Amino acid sequence: MQVFDVFPRAAMARALSLAFGLMAGVNGAAALAADDAAAGAGGAASSAGRAAAAAAAGGSTQLQLDTVTITASPLGRDDELTQATPATVLRGDALRAAERGSLGATLANQPGVSSSAYGAGAGRPIIRGMDSSRVRIAENGLGVGDVSAASPDHRVAADSFNSPQIEVLRGPATLLYGSGAIGGLVNVVSTRIPLERPDAMQADVGVSSASAERDTTLSFGMTAPAGADMAWRAEGFRDASGDYSLAKPLRDASGRIVASDRLPSSGATTQSFALGGAWFGDGAVRNLGLAVQRYESDYGIPNYADPVTIQLGRTRIEARAELAPPGDGWFERARIKAGHTEYGHAEVAPDGSTGARFISQSNELRVELPQRAIGGLDGAVGVSVDDGSVRGAGEGVLPRTTSNSLAVFALERLRAGPMRYEAGLRGERTAYRPGEAGEDGSQPPNRSFGLFSGSAAAFWSPLAGQELGVTATLSQRAPSVQELYFVGAHPATFAYEIGSAELGRERSRNLELSYAAHAGAWRWKTALYENRFSDYIHGDFDGSSTALDDGESLANLRYRQDDARFRGGEAEVEWQGEALRLRLWGDLVRAVLTSGPHAGDNLPRIAPARLGAQVGWRRDRFDLSADITGVFRQNHVSQYDIRDDAAEAPTPGYVLAGLRAQWRPLGANPDMTLFLALRNLLDADARVATSFLKDRAPLPGRSLVVGARFGF
Repeated sequence: MQVFDVFPRAAMARALSLAFGLMAGVNGAAALAADDAAAGAGGAASSAGRAAAAAAAGGSTQLQLDTVTITASPLGRDDELTQATPATVLRGDALRAAERGSLGATLANQPGVSSSAYGAGAGRPIIRGMDSSRVRIAENGLGVGDVSAASPDHRVAADSFNSPQIEVLRGPATLLYGSGAIGGLVNVVSTRIPLERPDAMQADVGVSSASAERDTTLSFGMTAPAGADMAWRAEGFRDASGDYSLAKPLRDASGRIVASDRLPSSGATTQSFALGGAWFGDGAVRNLGLAVQRYESDYGIPNYADPVTIQLGRTRIEARAELAPPGDGWFERARIKAGHTEYGHAEVAPDGSTGARFISQSNELRVELPQRAIGGLDGAVGVSVDDGSVRGAGEGVLPRTTSNSLAVFALERLRAGPMRYEAGLRGERTAYRPGEAGEDGSQPPNRSFGLFSGSAAAFWSPLAGQELGVTATLSQRAPSVQELYFVGAHPATFAYEIGSAELGRERSRNLELSYAAHAGAWRWKTALYENRFSDYIHGDFDGSSTALDDGESLANLRYRQDDARFRGGEAEVEWQGEALRLRLWGDLVRAVLTSGPHAGDNLPRIAPARLGAQVGWRRDRFDLSADITGVFRQNHVSQYDIRDDAAEAPTPGYVLAGLRAQWRPLGANPDMTLFLALRNLLDADARVATSFLKDRAPLPGRSLVVGARFGF
C-alpha cells in the first residue's frame, strides 16, 4: 500500500505549505526560550524561572533544557528529558496549548498515547493500545475515584485547567500503583495543597474561547501566606461548550444526513472549585496539608440514535504530610498521602427520564519512604491501602460491591559507572465482596486475588548524554468489578454485556528497548516494545442476543480470557536552534489475539500509526508555532467484534494541522500572555479509530481559539 492511500496527499501538501511557509516568512534571529514544558521541578514554574527563560531569548545561541521532576516517582526523577526511562511530562505552555475538554484529548498528541474519544465530554487516555482498567488515572498519585474505566462514555473526573503538569509513566515506576496500572499511569499534578509557603500572594487567571465548540473557559488560582508558617490556596475553573461544528455533514449507514453543520448532543459544561491549606515546619514534621474539591460536569453523548446527557458530581478530600526522621537513618523522609472521594452520575434521556446510574466512594492511603543515597544506590519502599464501593443500576446492573486492597512495594536504583539499574517489586492482595443479588437474582461470589509484579531495567551510557536501555516487566492484574459482575444492556458499547465471576488473574510479560540522547541542540528518544498477555480479559460476542423492553435487541458480549500480544514503537526527536525549534514524532502499535477461537485476529479499536511535526519560532515578545499530525488509515481491524450487526470497519486516515501565536505585551515579563490559535486548519473530517463513536461523532471542524493568561 502506498503512503498516499492512507495519507490524504492534497491535505498534507497544503498543511506543510502553510506551516513551513509561515516560518520561512519570518526574519531575524533570537533564541527560542525553553517553554514551560521543560521548566522547574515539580509544581508550577515560578515567575522568576519563566522570566529567566524569557530573558535567555535575547542573546543565547544554544538553549539548556531544564530538568523536570516526575512527582509520581518516589525517586523524584529529574532527568526525564535526557534518559531512556519511559516517561512523558506535559507542562507549562505546552500543556496550555494542548488542553481540550477531556483528559484523553489533551494527551492525544503525545507519543504512545491516544484517546477513547467518546465525544467532546468523555475521552480516557489509551497507552500503547491499552485502556480502561489497564491504565490508572491519578491525581497527585492517588486514584481519581470515578468510574471512567467502566465505560468509554464515562468522563475522567480530572482536568488540567488548574494543573501545572501531567505525567505519563510506563515501566518499573508504574508497579507502585497497582494492577490497574499494568498498561501505564497518567498522573495529573495539582497544587490544591500548597507545596511551599509563598512570600506574598500569587494569583493567575486564564480565559479562552473556541469557535467550533462555542467554548468558553475561565480558570483562576490564588495562593497566599497565612502567618509565619502557613499558606492557603483557592482555585477553580468553568469550561462551557455547545454542540461543535462539523467539517462535513454527518450521514448514517443508509447515507441519510443526520447532522448538517453541528453535532447534536456534543456540548459539555464542567466546573470545579477547591480550597486548600498547608503548614510548614523545620522539625520532624516538615509539612501538613488538606484540600477539598467539588467537581461537576454535564455533557452530552453524541450518538444520534440514542443521545443522552450525563450529569456527574465528585467531592474529594485530600491530605498530605511529609516527615523527616531524626538522625541519619536508612530513610530520608516519609511522604503520606490520603484521599476520600464520593462520586455519582446519572444518564438522562431527552425526555428527562433517568437511565443508568452509578455511585461510588473510595478511600486511599499511601506511604512512601525514600531512602538516603548510599554510594550509587537509592530507592524507596512503601505501602498502599484502599477500599471503596461501587454500584450501578438502570439499563444494566452492577451489584453494590465493596473492594479493598493492601499492597507493599519497593523501587531501587543503582548507578555504577556508565550503568544504571532499576528494579521494582509489588505484592498486592485485592478482594471483592458483592453485597446484593445480581441481574438474575442470584448472589455473586466473593473473589480475592493475590498479585505479584516485578520489573528490572538496565541502562548504559556509552557517551555523555546518551543512554541505551532494556526493561523487562512481569505484571498481574485482577479483573475489574465490571468484568466480574456487570450484567445488562450497555448502549454505549452497542452490546448486552455479561460479566464472568470466574475470571482469573491477567498476566503480562513486557520487554522494551529504548535509546535516548541529548547532544548540543539535539534530543532523541525512541522505544520498541512487545507485551505478551496470558489470560487477557476481553469481550467476545457468542452469536446470541437479548431482547430489550423497547422491542430492540442487543448482541450478547461475554467476558472471557485468551492470550494476546501487543507490539509497537515510539520515536521523538527535537532540535533547538537560535530562533527555531523543531520536533518530529511518531508511534505505532499492533495488537492481536494469540489463542482461543479468534487466534490471529486483531483486537478492536487500536490506534493506527501516526506521524507528527512541530516548528516553533520566538523573537522578543512573540511566539509562533505550527504543527501537523498525520494519522494513517487503520486497516488492522477486528473481524470478531460485531457491533450493530457489523464487524469493525477500517478507519480512513486524516491530517490535523494547527497554527498558534503568542504575544507578551509586557516584554520579558511572562505574567501576561495573549494567544491566538487555529485548530484543524484544513477542516478535516477526522474519525478516531479508538472510538466506539467513530462513525457517529467525528472530531470538531476548523476552530479559531483566542485567549489570555495573567499572573500577579
